[in-house]
Amino acid sequence: MLDTPGGRAAIACVPFLREGRVVDFMAETGEWYREYRDRLGGIFRVMGEALDREAAEAVTVLVAHATVNGATVRGREYGRGERELHMGDTYTIDPSGLPPGPQYVAMGHIHAPQRVPGAPGPAEYAGSLLPLDFGEANEEKRVVIVEAEPRSPARVTDRKSTRLNSSHLG
Repeated sequence: MLDTPGGRAAIACVPFLREGRVVDFMAETGEWYREYRDRLGGIFRVMGEALDREAAEAVTVLVAHATVNGATVRGREYGRGERELHMGDTYTIDPSGLPPGPQYVAMGHIHAPQRVPGAPGPAEYAGSLLPLDFGEANEEKRVVIVEAEPRSPARVTDRKSTRLNSSHLG
């Protein structure tokens, strides 16, 4: 719980969890991806329940570093830093695994800015603010602005920046 000048905020954070920390690699290989998805879904469920308990008096936000099925990974053809090993549809969570209660879900891991497809509530990959590799050189960047008050739907807008080219990659 955080006290801010605008009121209280409850923020739950889920770091990036490499498959080796979540999956029992001694188990049947065909179960690895389901096990990862189920365990992450359980973590998201517990975080959502904790946020729900604070929703009467605080703005609730879930911040997570994970890949959601259906998210677009752009620029693979340019050799982006978003490697297929971590960006494929293997070690991911289904959108239905995100909790419905938080007023906003801020996702990280995918650099391409986009709404999280199929999420039960407002959820976004804001994307990287600056190009992180040459594959992002001409990608339009943005900042996501979220305005929220307890017990009210969040208002989500974004401000797009100018396109940055490879000369900005110093």
